[in-house]
Amino acid sequence: MATNNALNVGLSGSTGSGSFVGSSAPTLSNVTIDNINISTNTISPTTGNLLLTQNSTNAIALGQGAYQSGNILPVQITATTTAGLGPLAVGVWSNNANPSGIAFVKSRSATPGASGQTIVQNGDGLMDLGVYASNGSGSFTQCADISVAASGTVSGSNIPTVMVFKTMTTGGLLATALTITNAQIATFAAQVSAPSITFGGSALSTYVQNTVSNPVVTFATNGDLSVSYATQSGVYTKIGTQVTYTFALTFTPTYTTSSGNLQISLPFPTYTPTVSAFGSVFVQSPTWPSVSGSLCIVADPNTSVVRILQSRSGTTGAAFGATNFTSGVQYIISGSITYLAQS
Repeated sequence: MATNNALNVGLSGSTGSGSFVGSSAPTLSNVTIDNINISTNTISPTTGNLLLTQNSTNAIALGQGAYQSGNILPVQITATTTAGLGPLAVGVWSNNANPSGIAFVKSRSATPGASGQTIVQNGDGLMDLGVYASNGSGSFTQCADISVAASGTVSGSNIPTVMVFKTMTTGGLLATALTITNAQIATFAAQVSAPSITFGGSALSTYVQNTVSNPVVTFATNGDLSVSYATQSGVYTKIGTQVTYTFALTFTPTYTTSSGNLQISLPFPTYTPTVSAFGSVFVQSPTWPSVSGSLCIVADPNTSVVRILQSRSGTTGAAFGATNFTSGVQYIISGSITYLAQS
């Protein structure tokens, strides 16, 4: 295109070389323009869409130029200003509830546009947001990434996906920190532990705990009780206020003045409503309160111990007490119970 200083001149089907100069924008129709430089004016199509298309070797660079010559992307927006949120803003002004947004579109068709409708396949990348920073050596290093891929059987509008979040470690490794599967299951990196995840300012370990808590044997009235333990082990899992406690005891009680129910300590006091919690138990060697009946352990409301209870036909259950044990004899008790703690 030769130099043309005319104003508001309609051009159609023109080709050539040179520069176009005008203080007021002319109407251009079906014109190919290479190396267009617009500093202060606005490109605004009156009808249809404004379509900017890259060629086979270069990108569309808006702003200060391509950010990295060795890494050509279809559209590059760069700026030297540090004001505001950055060189790109996406906004919607409309009297409705519709948000502004960016759509990431993927088709396996080689034809861009609405006519290019070829369904994606399992494993296809659907979105990638990469974060790059200058490494001071003439290039840019990727230091974070968020990606989405098709994951599973794709059929029509059913396109299951997986989302992956990556960050760079202090050792310079771009590693996966979080993966969310199509089953809505979030998996953190292997090195992530409960204390490093927080909810509302509290570590996840506050809500999920796996800890040793060794049980202690007592009677309702201890008297002169002393207990020696060959085995004294217990572990609990606590999720919020729900506690599952499993214990194993091999012990020898020695006493002359102890009385009342045998008690085994819990890691946390029970919740205060009127409903008791029940669990399973195995006992070896003590005398049973009755000839027959099943056994269980029970945690009553607002207590820090469990009792061993035997159910009996035609009458109320009976608890194991000091009269069912003999001083100086070894006993085995193992059990497990799930209950609600006070906190």
